[in-house]
Order: sequence, then structure tokens, then C-alpha cells
Amino acid sequence: MAALRPCPSGLAVGSFSTLPPRIVQPFGRRGRASLFNLKTSTGRTDHRHAIGAQKGADEEPFDLDPDSKKRGLEEQVKMFRAIFPKHYFELEKRIEATTFSLYFCMTATKGVKMASRVMETAALRLDKQDEISLCTTKQTLAMYVSSFVKLVKDVYDKKFNDESIFSLIGAFRGVAAVGRILLQDALANVNYVGYSSSNSSLVLDAENTSWHEFEQKMNNLEEKFRAVSKSPKAYEILRPTMTDAMKHTMFYILAVIGRYEMVLGYVPGT
Repeated sequence: MAALRPCPSGLAVGSFSTLPPRIVQPFGRRGRASLFNLKTSTGRTDHRHAIGAQKGADEEPFDLDPDSKKRGLEEQVKMFRAIFPKHYFELEKRIEATTFSLYFCMTATKGVKMASRVMETAALRLDKQDEISLCTTKQTLAMYVSSFVKLVKDVYDKKFNDESIFSLIGAFRGVAAVGRILLQDALANVNYVGYSSSNSSLVLDAENTSWHEFEQKMNNLEEKFRAVSKSPKAYEILRPTMTDAMKHTMFYILAVIGRYEMVLGYVPGT
């Protein structure tokens, strides 16, 4: 093996040719720069450097011609504008669909919670033989809970349509109707403990008024949505319809539960 030789004085960077560098003519609108190539003795280009040459090499580094750079940027902007609306529209649709799904799930969950609240209220009872059984109440409410669950699944499976809104309103109505029946049943079974007929009539009148108002509001929601269900405007009132159906049902059920508990409060031991 040959002995290592010390490097000569100075920085050794390779065996470069002593030939002068090949000058490339200036280019660009203002002719700001020139390029030179360093070549090895074999003629292969190993290094290329772009050096700013306007008023000497101490100027700032060479950049692309401003006009060329501007044209390239404009082309990119045009292309971006051409494709962006499409992607934005698709992204917006996905976001709206996701937001709607979450909101619908929240609305359906409220329906399930209202059904659960009615079931809890049904447990406060007179324990008379002619009362509606807890089993019957539970089975009826379970039917409406199943409707809420199915609607959520339809949204997840992208099977939601305008008829789904009517099913949602119907499920809310069903839960409210169970609460109404429980109150009527309680009123019919408290007379034996001395609950005056006048008090019973007042509660019943208030309940009938509330029910008719509730029914009218739900009918209006159905009619309003049905009138536009086949047009683009349906999407505009979709969420407000769901929200109003939920609120009307919630307020009615809270009123029914309040009356139910008031009636049972006159019965000792309840």
C-alpha cells in the first residue's frame, strides 16, 4: 500500500483545469447575471454557480427575471382559482353534512331523554288496578325510542330524506301523547282520595288547552315543511323545523309532568 503523502500548502479542492472558465452570455430583461461553469480536466461539469454580477459580484444574488416570475405566479393563481371553487364546494358540503348529522343526533337524543323522563314520571303512581301498567307505558315509549334510533341510523347511512322529518315529528308527538295519557289516567283515579272535582276540572282544562296548542304547532311545522319538501328551500327550513319540533315537545312534556306531579301530590303516600 502506498504511503500517504501530505497535502500541499493551501486548500486542496481537487485537480481542476487551469483553463479559464467558459462565460455564458447574460440573459434576462436587464442582463443582470452571468453564469460560469467549473470543469474538471476531463471536461465534465461538477459545479454550477449562479452569481449576481450587476455592478460587481458584491450585489445581491441573482433571482429569476421579475416579469417571468410574475407570469408564473399569475398562471398558478389562475389555475388555483379554476379548481378551488370546486374543492371548496365539496368541502363545504362535507362540513354541512357532518354538522347536520351531529345536530340531528342531538335532537334525537333529546327525544330519547324526554321519553325517559316520561317513564320516570310514570313510576310515580297510585298503584290502582285500573291504572295503565308500567309495562304498557314502557313498551309504548320504547316504540318511539326505536324510531329516534332508526332515524339516526338513516342519517349515518345517508338514507335521510324529507319523510324522515315527518317521522321525527311523529316520534315527538308520540312521546308527548304518552305523557298526556298518563296525566288523564291520574286525574281519573284521584277522586277517591277527596281531590275535588273543581280542581280536577281546572287541571284537565289546562291540559286540554296545552295539548291543542301543541298539536296546532306541530301541524303547522308539518304543513310548512311539506309545502317546500320537494324544492331547494326545504334545506333552509330543515334545521329550524327539527328545532321547533323538539322545543314544542319539551315544553309540553314539562307542563304535563308538572301537572301530573301536582295531582299526585294530593294523594297521601305518593
